[in-house]
Amino acid sequence: MPPSKKKLAATPQPSTRSTSAVLNFFLGACAMYYIWIAGIAPGDFQGDSWEYLGLAGQMKAGLFGLSSYRYLRGLFYPWFLSVTWGHEGSLTYFLQVAVFLASLYLALRILGFGSVYCLLPVCAAMIPAFAFLQKLVYPDGLLVSFTLLFFVALAKRRWRICGALGALLLLTKLVFAVVLPIGLVVFLFERGTIRPKMLGRGLVLLLLLAPIGAFVLLDYIFVDLGYMVTFARPYAHGSPIESVFPGDQLTFTCGSRPYTVSRSDLFYEPVTVPYSIAAFGPLREAQASALGCTKGDLRSLKQDLIRAALLRNPLRHLALGLETFLRTIVGSYDSNHVSYILQLREISWRTNYDIRSYFEPYEITLQPQYRNNGFNIVQGPSMLFLVNYLFLMGGQALVSLIALCGLVLGAIFAYRRTRLLDCIMDPVNVALTLFLVVYSLLVSVSVPLILDRYTFINLLLLCILTVRVARKAFELPDSK
Repeated sequence: MPPSKKKLAATPQPSTRSTSAVLNFFLGACAMYYIWIAGIAPGDFQGDSWEYLGLAGQMKAGLFGLSSYRYLRGLFYPWFLSVTWGHEGSLTYFLQVAVFLASLYLALRILGFGSVYCLLPVCAAMIPAFAFLQKLVYPDGLLVSFTLLFFVALAKRRWRICGALGALLLLTKLVFAVVLPIGLVVFLFERGTIRPKMLGRGLVLLLLLAPIGAFVLLDYIFVDLGYMVTFARPYAHGSPIESVFPGDQLTFTCGSRPYTVSRSDLFYEPVTVPYSIAAFGPLREAQASALGCTKGDLRSLKQDLIRAALLRNPLRHLALGLETFLRTIVGSYDSNHVSYILQLREISWRTNYDIRSYFEPYEITLQPQYRNNGFNIVQGPSMLFLVNYLFLMGGQALVSLIALCGLVLGAIFAYRRTRLLDCIMDPVNVALTLFLVVYSLLVSVSVPLILDRYTFINLLLLCILTVRVARKAFELPDSK
């Protein structure tokens, strides 16, 4: 008598077992890879790291107040550092690596269904700069982990967990608050309150209104950020300072009195140095103080300059914004910030290398003989630097290209097999697409240069979306 369908369904198939074994092997290799990088690569302790550790120190000493809070920095990550750092930060790094590996495992099992196509996001996760992110005192490593967990909870319809993770992401970095409305939209979409046509029209409307929304955000709400993006982005993309700041002089009002400052006396560093906060606009602090400029005067000055710059060359700003959006959505970037930090670690290591840190005096005397016999004894983390160099030559772009081509091919085959509508209507695919679009829009209006750590999450989610579409497109037909 033939076995029942239920019994057959419960019996693991050889192909499923082999796929699971392959995926488990690569996940294990990925875990060992992360542990290796965390063990041999020293982190970075300047710039943002200095600020986050400073805030953590204030929290630890009970000296932190909300009056010192800035919207460019979240509250959760400094608190996390203050609780976990201890003496050397070992627990901090351990938790960052462990949380990411756990979130990646759950994402591949639940979002990617444990299919063989999950090797693509594993390859993305093994980009050296991506792995090194968990060894840095930056919130971006935890942001990637929490975002993956958010989508895992969404796929399992754990809406309260989605809300908690959304709040955690909001407290870590303001821009990641986008997951909360996305979760609400998908919740209503799944229940039929929002129809597919309504969702599609809303997404198109969002894209059309993005320039107006960007103007409101940058000119009325986040003025310092707007000044940075409006002026620093064109300069960073090749526009000369004369076209960014035209004219021989600047006329403005401070303390109800008109002033004129010649071009040679203006302060251009917030424009020429990426990510410099222009607290006093084009003026130096001493100039603003001598002229009696209040915070309101400086805010009005920056708003006037932003409007004038946008009206002077609107197509240039739209083109730069569109380019930034398209690069962000596929996980690309303008500046390889994290990879550059790894390069700095290599430069520091090679510059200050001392063979006595690795070998006993007698072993050092044997080194020439080893080399004469054709054996070069390697010291230090040179293999990590080599892998990082190879990925800088195009490894990350290759992963992005494979994910994008896989998504397009998957959509084509899904259409030919009449499964494209199922892919489009899938609530998790809707959520992933909404995040990629909305997050990329916010990045495109809020940064002068795309740093690699801003778009690692997009690259990983794009790979996961490709996995889901490919699985639907290429899976065997359902048995009758």
